[in-house]
Amino acid sequence: MTFLPFVALIPPQDPSRPTSATVTGNVLRPAMRAPTPELLEGLKAPEGFRIAPWAEGLENPRIVKVRPDGTVYITQRKAENVVMLRDTDGDGMADLQKEVMKAQDLHGLDFTKDGKWAFVIGIHKVWKAPVLTDGTFGPAKQIINGLPDAGQHPNRTLAVGPDNRLYISIGSTTNAAPERNPYNATMVVTDLEGKGKSIYASGLRNTIGFDWSPKGQLYGWDHGSDWKGDDECREEINAIAQGKRYGWPFVYEDGKYDPEHMPLEKGYTLERWREESTSPEATYTAHAAGMQLQFYRGAMFPKEYQGDAFVTLHGSWNRYPASGYEVVRVRFGEDGKPKAVEPFITGWVLNAFSRREAQRFGRPCGLATMPDGSLLIGDDDQGMLYRVSYAKEGQRAMRLRPLDTTTVSPNLVRSPKQIDLKLGGWGLPNSEYAPGRSKSPAISLGDLPPGTKTLAVIMEDPDATAPKPFVHWLMADLTLTKEIPANVLPGDETAFGVTSQPTPNTMISTIVRYGGVQGGNSHGTVAYYGPKPPVGDSPHRYHFTVYALDAKLGLKPGFNRVGLLKAMQGHVLGQGTTIARFGK
Repeated sequence: MTFLPFVALIPPQDPSRPTSATVTGNVLRPAMRAPTPELLEGLKAPEGFRIAPWAEGLENPRIVKVRPDGTVYITQRKAENVVMLRDTDGDGMADLQKEVMKAQDLHGLDFTKDGKWAFVIGIHKVWKAPVLTDGTFGPAKQIINGLPDAGQHPNRTLAVGPDNRLYISIGSTTNAAPERNPYNATMVVTDLEGKGKSIYASGLRNTIGFDWSPKGQLYGWDHGSDWKGDDECREEINAIAQGKRYGWPFVYEDGKYDPEHMPLEKGYTLERWREESTSPEATYTAHAAGMQLQFYRGAMFPKEYQGDAFVTLHGSWNRYPASGYEVVRVRFGEDGKPKAVEPFITGWVLNAFSRREAQRFGRPCGLATMPDGSLLIGDDDQGMLYRVSYAKEGQRAMRLRPLDTTTVSPNLVRSPKQIDLKLGGWGLPNSEYAPGRSKSPAISLGDLPPGTKTLAVIMEDPDATAPKPFVHWLMADLTLTKEIPANVLPGDETAFGVTSQPTPNTMISTIVRYGGVQGGNSHGTVAYYGPKPPVGDSPHRYHFTVYALDAKLGLKPGFNRVGLLKAMQGHVLGQGTTIARFGK
């Protein structure tokens, strides 16, 4: 696609000279694919970063916000609701999804700094709702009505500014044409009751994502116009200031004229419009479609990320090759101005240069920082939220493998450090820890990888008829380094409807002494369950796998195998498996 921009010493509205431009347009909408584990494994991020699903089964999460207590909220445009999400069992996946508000055409969402009040915006209205102690919303009060019609850009956003005022982004009604309503293509400001509405800045075609830098400057990512060519009308990063105009619809990038339209105001020339417009601080690939923008204020990522911004790019539809479908990092200098825009997480689009084979398995949209400093990225195409974390200094960052919960002793990383294991007493018929007894054998460990913080153990039988595999033993968060002692006793652990075996009051659970917890086995207890294959079966194989992890998982007693595998993803430094056999 090519675009020959109008270049002339005489402005293009001079009737004595022709206005001429050649535009070649493209439409390329990559075909949608499901985000299989193999595709997710192909997502690319800088060294040390991990990305994994955090929530699934959503309808189309658009804006993502996190309250100070860590509760996550999303807006869903199609469902016209706000949904609250939490990971209540600590397995790394949101398991609570609850609708807290429903309203017509809603899209934007933000909270007061203390998290006690929520603000939601639709096309014409803004609502304010109290946040109750359980995280749900109380009755919403309409504080603004009569915002201008939306037209081409109905996805309005808002934010509570550092000055405790409400900032509202109102997109243009058209691709590139003069507006009849002065409030379109602007940033509007009101107080927190919706009063005192005024235009803060104008000439902003569609600034969905905006945030304040650590130095207090408001920055916004504005969408460039369509149908000017593959590389014209680049995405703009603007330092938005009160009373400023930012070019649209007559001027773009660093002062280029858009030859399609002329100013409506009598006596207004394109030259004057350009002189009175503020150029962007930086630009990025045209048509990438920036969504949420947020400055990073978390503590998890390396220090050099502090003060930089992340932006989700929804992806193009009228460019060849396709652009966007990624998350970018905007680097800021010591002067508080953007210095570069670079890819951060990429890979959601495949075969971007192929008109026949272009595919996508995600469209990044929402963006928020969790209290622990990790990032949440919303994908409104696939109904998912991803969590992006970083391996702290001294720990190894492993690239995730697809999680297959049906495979016995699954590898959770590509090339884990192998740990040598040896079972104590197994195979000795007179040993109290021999097969057929319900006393767990000791497990001797070889050298553990540097950075190991805890261990997890899975014992399972892949030869059982059902369930497959049959889980005999689950442990997590052990702080041992050389040997897991024999006869690990059940603790006072009852959870999720699973009752542990009785333990004499005088005995202390071995696993509790070492900081760990046990999960539920397939027999229905929270304890070790010894091998007992059916009479007549060939000897069964019993896989003992120990995982060395870089973190404490924090699982509750009674967790299941799938929950353990999901929680371990991204934390495995090494693993070892030994296989024992037993038959009657």
